[in-house]
Amino acid sequence: MFKILPWVVILILGGALYYFAIGRQAPPPEVSFATVIEKVEAMGKMQLVRYQISDAVEYVKPSGSRFVPDAKAMLIVTGEAIGCVDLSKVKQTDLLKTDSTLTLVLPAPELCVFKVDHKKSRVYDTKFTRITGQTKIVDEAFEKAESQIEKTALDNGILEETKKNAQLILKPMLEQLTGKKVAISFAMPSEKVEKL
Repeated sequence: MFKILPWVVILILGGALYYFAIGRQAPPPEVSFATVIEKVEAMGKMQLVRYQISDAVEYVKPSGSRFVPDAKAMLIVTGEAIGCVDLSKVKQTDLLKTDSTLTLVLPAPELCVFKVDHKKSRVYDTKFTRITGQTKIVDEAFEKAESQIEKTALDNGILEETKKNAQLILKPMLEQLTGKKVAISFAMPSEKVEKL
């Protein structure tokens, strides 16, 4: 019996050691937040068109020296542009009713979002960025790419497309709700009204 006792003690100590050192799960990580809602805004912009845009961007920043090569960044960029109408700007005077028709003057369509999707975009290559700093060059390249997304969307008629979709979505809905024939027109940025 005395020969078994040391083995029993070793097994108990070994089991305890295993439990405290290995077998016990580590507590979950502690996370603390100090979240503050800084601003609450009422949203009245109805998004009507979304353009998905891809681009290959080569950004060259001149070094200003004959002895130092120009810094370059090459990006594959994916982004989006969204056309919308701000319904919060519609006033009571923008709605004209007769017995059989309803005329609604909507604010001019606008490009409410244009941005690079950084999750889908990537830096393809950089060259000679050691002096200027790679991060700075890449940030500047993405900034130029975002401006190009805005220009591409506007050049390809996103505002006209927004007008068409406003007609397609709002006109049948308003006719259904009011039981009247509906005509929709758009105020121009100069406050003129353009009839579709």
